[in-house]
Amino acid sequence: MNDYMKQERLSSADLIQNSANRVPVCLCVDASYSMLRDKRMEHVNNGIRSFIQNSANDAYVCDSIDLCIITFSGRGVQVVQDFANVKSIAGQFQDITPNGGTPLAKAVRFALDKIERQRDSYEAYGITSYRPWLILMSDGAADDDVSAVAREVRRLQQNRQLKVKCIGMGTGEECRDLAAFSLSGRVDNCGALEIENFFDFLSRSAAGLSQAQPGEEDSYDLDV
Repeated sequence: MNDYMKQERLSSADLIQNSANRVPVCLCVDASYSMLRDKRMEHVNNGIRSFIQNSANDAYVCDSIDLCIITFSGRGVQVVQDFANVKSIAGQFQDITPNGGTPLAKAVRFALDKIERQRDSYEAYGITSYRPWLILMSDGAADDDVSAVAREVRRLQQNRQLKVKCIGMGTGEECRDLAAFSLSGRVDNCGALEIENFFDFLSRSAAGLSQAQPGEEDSYDLDV
């Protein structure tokens, strides 16, 4: 509880002191045991750390990117990093450690709630924000039924309230549940070594978007 209250105070202080337009980015990361294969988790950890550092070092991005990191595994759904400006968390990211299963649906539902609360915070403090980015990363089928929450995610995309990128690190069959969250059914399959390149791309996309006017988000999609 003390950590939660501390995070809330830090977030409120940042929203008061920093009036820049915001890009809320939520990473939903599979932390099941299979992510140990081919050092997938190691490359994801390296990519996240690089994304945070590159964003914090970019004069155009550092005030704009608010990042949340959620994992799903045998430990359930966990918040590794609550929404915070990248400048405030640079150098603090701790490696994600795989454990157990893949409760993807529960994690996405939790992520949607976090995103909604973050947007409410922006509104309360008079902060202009871009369409939130939800990045889903997994290498296997879900342990739970994704159909209901996937419909909600697709509805939000259709209503231009959310942008979604699905990154699969397994075979096409293993990633079928991820495809349900995409309007086009597209899952970008990345080998372990390609994951860090994806995060480099994400940094460049965020840099471009942070200089655009709200409403111009479609000029900066999440397609590699």
